Amino acid sequence: MGEYKIERGVKLRPATSQYPIEKLEVGDSFVIPKGEVGGSTRSYLYQLGARAGVKVAVRVEKDGGLRVWRVK
Repeated sequence: MGEYKIERGVKLRPATSQYPIEKLEVGDSFVIPKGEVGGSTRSYLYQLGARAGVKVAVRVEKDGGLRVWRVK
């Protein structure tokens, strides 16, 4: 097992997301293109909404991308 240097006083940076969940108003939506959709993307989006205190709906678009709405 390797040696790890212990550091004190390093500030924790806030978690960030590439998706604008926090900026959506009720009824707003955005699309994630098919090429950027992975196996757990939907679950991750619902978790982001819950952390932001908002409810989102996610649906698959005809081209395979995902559309995300803020519903509450």
